[in-house]
Amino acid sequence: MSNCHCGNELSFENCCMPIIQNLSNAKTAEELMRARYSSYVTSSIDFLRDSLHPDSRSEFEYEETKSWAENSKWHGLKIIA
Repeated sequence: MSNCHCGNELSFENCCMPIIQNLSNAKTAEELMRARYSSYVTSSIDFLRDSLHPDSRSEFEYEETKSWAENSKWHGLKIIA
């Protein structure tokens, strides 16, 4: 079992995946940030759009975000504090 994309020691299936798939809600801002990072890594663009504040969704460029996520190299997320 490998660590989650977000850097957590839990597996993706036990960390960010349930949040991304709307099976559970992020309980903290950090959990949401971690899930959004994992969404970029896994190109889960619907979650990225849906987790934005409603006032910002009209500015979201779905195809551009998808292309950027798929063509980027994700090195990891490190939480400092």
